[in-house]
Amino acid sequence: MHIACGMLCFECDGSFTQLSISVIYNQRPIFRLDVVPDNERKENPFAVRRYAPSLPREVCGPHTHPWVEHREWVRAQGLGELPFRKPLVGSVTSFEHALDIVADAVNLTLAAGQRSVALPAQAGLFAREGGVR
Repeated sequence: MHIACGMLCFECDGSFTQLSISVIYNQRPIFRLDVVPDNERKENPFAVRRYAPSLPREVCGPHTHPWVEHREWVRAQGLGELPFRKPLVGSVTSFEHALDIVADAVNLTLAAGQRSVALPAQAGLFAREGGVR
């Protein structure tokens, strides 16, 4: 019997201004959303012209690393990386909105109680009873 496991991984910077949500299946990434400033410019790798020619050479701001655009790349290179960026139309307005974008992209059904996450106060992350460590 083969048991597969999927998970969502969340990363954010210390100021909570940049967010990345990855979908992992069988310990490999299959989708990622990167919420970055609108003026942050990233270049797609040269290989995008061969494997996903519909994607632009450069992407500014929030973007995804979608499975559909990586399918041929993965067939040729193997599963492990998602180097191609696809710009998002519009902006990401909240953590919940980002989670909705990811869920829609990978056909993930989230119940109402699963759509919000209470992030801890940054100052309290390393606090211990009796003082800060």
